[in-house]
Amino acid sequence: MANGIQNITKNPFTTGHGKVPPFLAGREDEKHKLYGLLGRTIGGEVVTSNLHIFAPRGMGKTSLLEQVGKELKSLKEGKKGKSAVVMTAVNAMRTIEEARKTLIDDIGVSFRNSLLPERVIADLNVVSAQWSAKEKSWSNVCGNLAEKCRKRPVVFMVDEAHRLAPDVFAAVMDDIEMIRRKGGPIIGVFAGKPLLLDVIGEAGVSYEERSEYISLDLLGDRDSAAAIEYPMSNSSIKITQAAMNQVIEDAQGYPTYLQYWGSELWKLGIEKAGQNVIQETDVALARSEVSKRKQLAYQSRFGQWSKGDGRLLVSLTDRLWKIGDVNKLRIEEMIEEELVKQGRNAIETDRIFRKMIDTDYVWSPLGTTNYKAALPSYFSFILSQERERAAQQKSEQADKMKQFSSQ
Repeated sequence: MANGIQNITKNPFTTGHGKVPPFLAGREDEKHKLYGLLGRTIGGEVVTSNLHIFAPRGMGKTSLLEQVGKELKSLKEGKKGKSAVVMTAVNAMRTIEEARKTLIDDIGVSFRNSLLPERVIADLNVVSAQWSAKEKSWSNVCGNLAEKCRKRPVVFMVDEAHRLAPDVFAAVMDDIEMIRRKGGPIIGVFAGKPLLLDVIGEAGVSYEERSEYISLDLLGDRDSAAAIEYPMSNSSIKITQAAMNQVIEDAQGYPTYLQYWGSELWKLGIEKAGQNVIQETDVALARSEVSKRKQLAYQSRFGQWSKGDGRLLVSLTDRLWKIGDVNKLRIEEMIEEELVKQGRNAIETDRIFRKMIDTDYVWSPLGTTNYKAALPSYFSFILSQERERAAQQKSEQADKMKQFSSQ
């Protein structure tokens, strides 16, 4: 038992939210862009753009931020702690006031100290503080923050940024921009689901158009294989090509599912006597546990839809499965058509489309205008749910017919 527990704790594969996998496969170009912008800021350069990362859940946004942040922090330690790389929780920025306090504290000046009075008058009868007009302005506070950033450049990272209110996002962007205009090396890095683009648009911050954008898509076959093979090699576990092909086909390039597969296969491989080689028989053994985890994820997503919306989604899935990627206008037309079939109001179209994005049903990667399945196997799950419902309905009708004929 002790050996079993020890083996489990040494499992290199990560299956929890935001945990950095043992090998971040297929994200070299994205890391290069991150290091380029962030490295220039850490070096003291005042860059003119921020960085926005968006993708459906499970694509590795948080992992990418965590790994790059960790490596940048180790770099700054080598430079005697000259720079600051901070990961900020989005729930600490629910209002503009909270966001400004968070930004100030992350730069390294407590909110209270940043607003200290110009001078304090004290005598036996009265103690009062006096602020000059200059001291009271937010522009002056940002000037003080810029001076702090010149001494200690700041990388300000925010995960789950799609949950920010547009006015809060706009305020943070304006403050970062003001600090930069006053000569402070600071850059904002905002990661979130595809609805982050809507937040940016609703914020109305026009200069964000010059910022850099990254979208994370499904991994190709080679990177999918590397995500499993590299961590296994550290434990002297190998996997046959035939077994790997089955894993790649099932995971469909989805980083989260590759971690599920790696974790289950590693458990089998580490217990093997002699040469630790994962075979097709091992894939068959692991498939049940992986399937359970995938089913839970699918049910969680589909469970966010009401009964009526769920039926509409099934009909849309059947149509999208047949025609493939389509633009937003065509999807909205299809939603309206399905609403009419259900006798519902077409005014619900925008709400349903936004929910399709929010629940990671479809999305549009950077550089494309069409929308595609965020995870093709989720489409398969939805269609299977309808087949099961139809089969059950047919069975119930057959039972009723038998009862009727026996009377």
